[in-house]
Amino acid sequence: MPAARFLLFFLFCWGSSFAQVNPPPDNYETLVIDSTAKIFVSDISIDGNKKTKRYIIEREMRFKKGDSVLASALMEKLQLSQELIYNTTLFTEVILLPTFISANEMQVRVKVKEKWYIYPTPQFQLIDRNINEWINTYNADPERIVYGAKFAHYNLSGRRDQLKLTFLNGYTRNFAFSYSAPYSNKTLTEGFTLGAGYTQNRELTY
Repeated sequence: MPAARFLLFFLFCWGSSFAQVNPPPDNYETLVIDSTAKIFVSDISIDGNKKTKRYIIEREMRFKKGDSVLASALMEKLQLSQELIYNTTLFTEVILLPTFISANEMQVRVKVKEKWYIYPTPQFQLIDRNINEWINTYNADPERIVYGAKFAHYNLSGRRDQLKLTFLNGYTRNFAFSYSAPYSNKTLTEGFTLGAGYTQNRELTY
């Protein structure tokens, strides 16, 4: 008889979670697992992280490859891992698929869908109260507007680091950048933020 294998399918997505147990095929056997037993995690695979580093996802999981998880705590650890991965704000969907190889061994597959991380935003602002005042009183003076662009990348190197740039001209000149890296050391417990900027408002003749 082939080795018995029963797949428990836990689907967690979009910040909400629910559990679904697929019925095993006819040639499979259902495993009966004692709630006090420890289940060995023999492998963890991760799919869908085209930009994000694997260890950023593994950091959020409540167990790692080689751990033994108490059966009664398994569901809680799977759900908490899903929530923590989702809360990084790097993904639109997170799915955890544990497969039981035997009554005391399982493998876990993590499937993620990454967000779009790059956001350029055009900027246009009048310094006057409204567009009618700008046109009728100041003859649509181009020096009385602020224009430019802002740029943000929310996962620059795949380590959940953020880069923000600002380029504004016109009445206000503003050039700025900021960079934050939440995980800058090997243990992923420390980070840093740095930035600089220049701002100048023009003097207008009334």
